[in-house]
Amino acid sequence: ILVVTFTNSLGMEFILVPKGKSWLGGGKDKLGDKEVEISDDFYMSKYEVTQAEWEKVMGENPSWFSRTGDGADAVKDISDADLKRFPVERVTWDQCQLFVAKLNRLEKETGWVYRLPTEVQWEYACRGGPMSVSDKPDSAFEFYFAKPTNTLLPEQANFNNGTYENLVGLKRTCKVGSYQMNVLGLYDMHGNVWEWCEDAITTGD
Repeated sequence: ILVVTFTNSLGMEFILVPKGKSWLGGGKDKLGDKEVEISDDFYMSKYEVTQAEWEKVMGENPSWFSRTGDGADAVKDISDADLKRFPVERVTWDQCQLFVAKLNRLEKETGWVYRLPTEVQWEYACRGGPMSVSDKPDSAFEFYFAKPTNTLLPEQANFNNGTYENLVGLKRTCKVGSYQMNVLGLYDMHGNVWEWCEDAITTGD
């Protein structure tokens, strides 16, 4: 029997993403233009991997926005407890693969197997999983937080808005879960940090 959520020995929380169909792609005023079907349920981390979780597994913290990172001044007013819940960043795909391998060794006795999501799985989860109406591509807009829309407001996610010289927003990462979750209960699928996938790069920015 699949559980809806579970927490591993490191305190990392995972959410069940149900199988089904969804429209991916699109953008701006264009609806999703690619229908995909996910044949099996899978789990996605409820939050981005935090600096504390990365350090528990890897023994170091490479993040720019950390006490010892080059962006330390931007987080000098953040409490130590909150900063531990900031997402890890400035990590390569290869470093993520090493993190996953070490995590699998730590969790071997539990029977859970960890990996990065594929790009399709990531976008499917970002959009809230299966469409409510499988034959209507406007269901592709239903992963946003209120009514179906293709507009993401600054108060809904941590992202930069504006020109490079005049950015609007925090201009730094923030504690995971600071913004509203999506319909599956996943946080920061938009904004905060760019995220690696098993087969491709996707972005939360």
